[in-house]
Amino acid sequence: TLIEQAQHLGREFVIQVTGTVIERASKNANIPTGDIEILVSELNILNKAILPPFTIEDDTDGGEELRMKYRYLDIRRNPVKNSLIFRHKVTQEVRNYLSNQGFIEVETPYLIKSTPEGARDFVVPSRMNE
Repeated sequence: TLIEQAQHLGREFVIQVTGTVIERASKNANIPTGDIEILVSELNILNKAILPPFTIEDDTDGGEELRMKYRYLDIRRNPVKNSLIFRHKVTQEVRNYLSNQGFIEVETPYLIKSTPEGARDFVVPSRMNE
């Protein structure tokens, strides 16, 4: 039954439902869709997911070290996502301004090789590479 299926859903499962949109009995003003809900007639699990190591919310329960280990999950949180978007937009504006002023962007690769001891890096002379 639908209730048995719903009881086994995880927090990050991807589901498909068919049903009727109805007015919610207990409205939630904290979310945009807080006035409505779906009276489900069919439920399909499209993809199961394991429980993430921390909640993916603005105020998460994951410590800094845990969030950095799972950075690909951490960037789904709004504060991190918004910072990345802002950084991208600033960088684009700087590049556009400089490009309109006649500057070009040139990337020069760094040809370095670590010493066996790992103490220092040095520029690789071309005679060392064929």
